[in-house]
Amino acid sequence: MASIRRWVRALAPGIAGGVLACLAVASFAGSPLPADDWQFDRIYLRNGRVCEGLVIEESPKLVQLWRVQRKPGQPARRALWTWTPPEIARIERLDEPQRRILADRVDALDPENEKRCLEKLPLFTTSWNDDPKGALCYRSEQFVLVSNAREDIVRRAAFRLENIYGAFARFLPPHCVPTGRTRILLAKSVAEYQEMLRQRGQVFLNSAMYDRQTNEILCASDLERLSEEAETNQKLHQQTRSRLRAQEQELGRQYRNKVPAKLLDELAQSRAQLDQADRFNKRQVEQETEHLFQLLYHETWHAYVATNVCPPGKPALPCWLDEGLAQHFENAILDGTEVRVGHVDSDHLERLRHDARKGELVSLSELLRAGPRQFIAHHIEDKVSSDRYYLYSWAVAHQLAFERDALRRPDFDRYVQALTAGADAEQAFEQWLREPLNEFEKGLRREFRLTMAGL
Repeated sequence: MASIRRWVRALAPGIAGGVLACLAVASFAGSPLPADDWQFDRIYLRNGRVCEGLVIEESPKLVQLWRVQRKPGQPARRALWTWTPPEIARIERLDEPQRRILADRVDALDPENEKRCLEKLPLFTTSWNDDPKGALCYRSEQFVLVSNAREDIVRRAAFRLENIYGAFARFLPPHCVPTGRTRILLAKSVAEYQEMLRQRGQVFLNSAMYDRQTNEILCASDLERLSEEAETNQKLHQQTRSRLRAQEQELGRQYRNKVPAKLLDELAQSRAQLDQADRFNKRQVEQETEHLFQLLYHETWHAYVATNVCPPGKPALPCWLDEGLAQHFENAILDGTEVRVGHVDSDHLERLRHDARKGELVSLSELLRAGPRQFIAHHIEDKVSSDRYYLYSWAVAHQLAFERDALRRPDFDRYVQALTAGADAEQAFEQWLREPLNEFEKGLRREFRLTMAGL
């Protein structure tokens, strides 16, 4: 059985383009997922080491290479490495077409690249509640984003959504002409989101939802509040640092540059506390940013499936698989403009093992028969149960999609069609995989190294 360390990359077409190119596909099974197909120049050093990346300069004085690190679960990074010619034994370059592809990929990893892309996105004002110009709007081929959040947040959300929709199309190509563009309403606060739900007569603990009937996504984030608080605190901290510098200079004059160590330590501790507070605030903003994108990725997966793959009246993905794949996409990683999906998220894995040790895992039989009700938490008492269904759907979806590649077999079409026709969920699953349910579940336990209570 393949290792759970395997992960795959889903290519994203360019912004606002390329998504409809797959409409001729008539089966759930898309084209094979691309392998980890980055190809690099190689520099062989005289000390025996081999370094891979993109050679950007080779002269009598120096050789420079962009070295790329791409680890599962982490965004790709580039770093500039330099050697002198005597340190190098030989250089192997890719052919020119491959080097152009690599150069584009490495350029996309430039931290400034996303900023340049964000600046080009066309936004216009639109209404929000009673304010005719209270929101910004971005229109794509697949979605319309409307938000009353700050412009920088709206731009980042629009950019990420364009890329994730491209990844959806690569992973599971469209089966039909889209039934309409999804309207995404991003509220700048959780309180506003809750009010939007109340006006619709709905109550959810989730911070985002997709309404299949209206083809709308409602989402909330406190990112604007946290960002503004962090910026305000950083300005105050800078003022405090200025006062500390003035105090240190005054102490230097008083003690003729022989300030007692105790006083200097007190100043250093104050600076350290300010630095620690700034790091904490920055991390809070980063975590809320990541959380926002996870919400958007998750719900837009549901919207994409509903409008491009399984529209009303067509065979639909079973709820557990739809939710399981949505969780994998919510943890997708953006490398420049390429989306990677399929790595094993450490938080999911740890919670899965914890539930297994406690004997609290949902059984595969329960999961296969689950409907939307099992995944919705209307009240706090529902959340424990829904979390367990989400967790096991994540594990089963990973095994099927990223280890066995089972979604790309013709048998998968028949499985989905059989469920839609009312077939028994367990029997249909066994016919799809040609494997008894208990054998599949045993393999899943081995793969994730689950120690089941009582076994």
